[in-house]
Amino acid sequence: MREDGRMSRTLLRGARVITMAPGRPDAERLDILVEEDRVAETGDHLDVSDAETIDVSGPR
Repeated sequence: MREDGRMSRTLLRGARVITMAPGRPDAERLDILVEEDRVAETGDHLDVSDAETIDVSGPR
């Protein structure tokens, strides 16, 4: 929780995620939205304006 009482939100842009899901690639580049200490959402090009954004894509 932030000092202003709002939830802490961080967007990890372009994270390399190991999926292990049938019918999906072994690894994908996805965005991960973290709220407080939990993963709240994953997906391609998440549209989140109220989160600190960190580019973790690194070299491709």
